[in-house]
Amino acid sequence: MSIDRAALARGLGQGLWVDRVSRAQLESGELRRRIVAGAIGGVTSDLSALRRAIESGAGCDAAIAALAAAGADPGSILRRLAVEDARHAADLLRPAWERTQGRDGWVAVGLAAPAGEDEAATVVEGRRRHKECGRPNVMVQVPGTDAGLAAFRRLAEEGVSVAVTRLGSLARCEAAAQAWIAALRARIRRGFAAHTVASVASFSVSRLDAAVDAQLDREAAEASDPAARAGRIALRGRAAIAAARVAYARFRELFGRAFDDCRAKGGRVQRLLWDSSDDADPAAALRRVESLIGADTVHAMAPSTLDRYLEHGNVRTATLLERPDEALETLRSLADRGIDLESIGARLAAGGVAEAARDHGAALAAISARAAAR
Repeated sequence: MSIDRAALARGLGQGLWVDRVSRAQLESGELRRRIVAGAIGGVTSDLSALRRAIESGAGCDAAIAALAAAGADPGSILRRLAVEDARHAADLLRPAWERTQGRDGWVAVGLAAPAGEDEAATVVEGRRRHKECGRPNVMVQVPGTDAGLAAFRRLAEEGVSVAVTRLGSLARCEAAAQAWIAALRARIRRGFAAHTVASVASFSVSRLDAAVDAQLDREAAEASDPAARAGRIALRGRAAIAAARVAYARFRELFGRAFDDCRAKGGRVQRLLWDSSDDADPAAALRRVESLIGADTVHAMAPSTLDRYLEHGNVRTATLLERPDEALETLRSLADRGIDLESIGARLAAGGVAEAARDHGAALAAISARAAAR
């Protein structure tokens, strides 16, 4: 008898999302099939997926040609394509959003024009993206940088649902949670509804493991002491799960009784989203999904990881609550070996801003080339 692992995960309070949904998944009906089957409750969509579709011509050439013929510039065309994809995904997920009263059924979309480390520009672009999409189940994505977190608080206070991305450290996860709580309390003080806005805080588990493992590998290769080398090798692949479990414990504290004032007014808990976008090591990707199951969380993963999880995943219990002492000991061992997770987290957030800027430039160039070749 087959096991409905998606239903088991939902029963434990965890949503399953597809990370970086593509135009091909939308147009082929693949995303619709996953939603109808109950396999997923949300998606993320950013410039990287759209940029690849534009460069390959997958489903974009006709739209680019028509918009260019009507006089649209590359920036306007890119914005139009991104909005079309976001609306399409949001419409597919709208029944789930309505059925769960806004708990599931979300689309987290990137900003069309990355604002870098400019708080005011991020707020302006976030408002614009929210208005362009025009769907209640769309979250705009802002990076977990200092400027991004400040913009997030302002947008959430205004009633824009936001996904904070590229968080890679405990301090930045806590800062995102505190910004969310402050925004909700500000809305309540001003007499606005708290239940109409939602947020997820995206913890980059795959990227964190990749960054930590790379440093451990370098240091192991340079170590002359066999014991020191073995100690570093033994820590490979353990940083993200340990950090995620400690972050989750802190979230449970922050959204416990101290959150009762917001909860009484309809305020939603900010959910931690485990971002497993990297599928380079299938076994490691599946292990992260299995190890990070818990209430008020989301796991966003590549379609191939999702398929493996739904076929073979071990959905036993709320694994995020397991072995808390071991998680703390792992973080202490990493710190003892000079692994600074806070610095790595800051680099991951900054890297997200730089990556978005590169994708934006590459997408504009690809649109120009496609339009010229029509």
